[in-house]
Amino acid sequence: MADEINANTEGGTPSPSDVGATGAGGGSATAGQQTVDTSGQGQTAPAAEEFSAGWTFEDQPEPESAIPDGDDDLQGMMSDPNLDQTKAPGLVEAIKSARAEARQMRAELKQFRDNAAKFEQYGGVEGIEQTLGIVNGLLHNPVEGALPFWQAVAKDAQPAYWASIETLARNAPNDLIAVLQHVGAMPAAQTASNANQLTAEDWQRIPQELREIAKQVPINQLIEWLDKGTDESLLYNLQREAKLNQLDTSQRNQAEQAWRQARQEAETQGAQAVDQITEQYEQAHLAQLAKWQPFGPDGGEQNQQLYRSILEGAHATLLADPQWRDTYQRAVDALQNAPMRKLNNEHFAASADERDAKAAAMRYNARLGQVMRGMIQNLDSVFRDARAYRESQRSQIPQRTEISGLSGTVGANGAPPTLDKNGKISGQWLDHMISRLPGRAR
Repeated sequence: MADEINANTEGGTPSPSDVGATGAGGGSATAGQQTVDTSGQGQTAPAAEEFSAGWTFEDQPEPESAIPDGDDDLQGMMSDPNLDQTKAPGLVEAIKSARAEARQMRAELKQFRDNAAKFEQYGGVEGIEQTLGIVNGLLHNPVEGALPFWQAVAKDAQPAYWASIETLARNAPNDLIAVLQHVGAMPAAQTASNANQLTAEDWQRIPQELREIAKQVPINQLIEWLDKGTDESLLYNLQREAKLNQLDTSQRNQAEQAWRQARQEAETQGAQAVDQITEQYEQAHLAQLAKWQPFGPDGGEQNQQLYRSILEGAHATLLADPQWRDTYQRAVDALQNAPMRKLNNEHFAASADERDAKAAAMRYNARLGQVMRGMIQNLDSVFRDARAYRESQRSQIPQRTEISGLSGTVGANGAPPTLDKNGKISGQWLDHMISRLPGRAR
């Protein structure tokens, strides 16, 4: 089932024994500068992992705490005749101390879980480790950590990379210019551009077939070729520029073709990610459904058909609810778009999308299991009534005496058996019946 987290009705139906529990560019100013990775590295499909259906066929009561809130129950130990009363006080105190320590640990665990839940908005522990891994070096050792930080941002979070540069240019342009001049990337004093334009005589010196190339050459460079060179050197420079332009066009075409191929691969990987998580949850649901055999252990095909109907019906029921339809669609969209975001060097955002998609899929499938369990409970009562009726009808059928084993016994008054060992009328019985006919000698 492409593009969906639901029951896949295509292909074979698994039996209960088969199912398991289950610095690149960005923005308009950097168009065409993307680095295309066509080797497939960094875009591998997620490893297979165990998936839980989020529900069980059997009802499981909520576990109760083995430690009571108070210690009043221990007072009876002080007068229990089965205990050594010389040791009872020490035992009571030891139990009280152990309980107090357990209660303290339980309270700390609750506080820890509450604090951990606050990090979910940052991608949980995995997301925080991923982010702090590059930020920590910048904060604690900026001289050595600044370059790895910006390299990581440019590689894995390009929108943040270009947004930072643009923000710096808009809000602190003087600081940016000062740094560029300091590192020699910008001269301290800007030279005035040559405002001279080509004359008609200059254009006459340029061959007609090279004038389009000449228009692409910076004006200062073209004027220098005209003023300081001969017609032969001008022709040589323009022809070389034409070859370079042709080579650049060919390289651009190759890059664009590689980019299109990479996009197709990313789209395929997104669809495969959706299919994979769909299949894993589907197998987990079927594993729970296999514990219910409404048609009996021998009704495998009929059971499987009913399992499919329940799975698909529960999915359709959830999709009719706007809340769960939105949860489902968010999971599908995030999984499909994650490979494309990685291709655009948005690895951080893609990882966050994958985590959010898996969490949404887990919630959706847990609710899907609850709906299926309700459907099973309703259907099971119908199947139980049907089985009880069949058993009642079967018990009312009288026994037939011609069944082998009943009529094959010795008859009344010493008569021979009616049937022989092959189930046919025995000759002895025929002789006996003939001898009883009127007029026959007795």
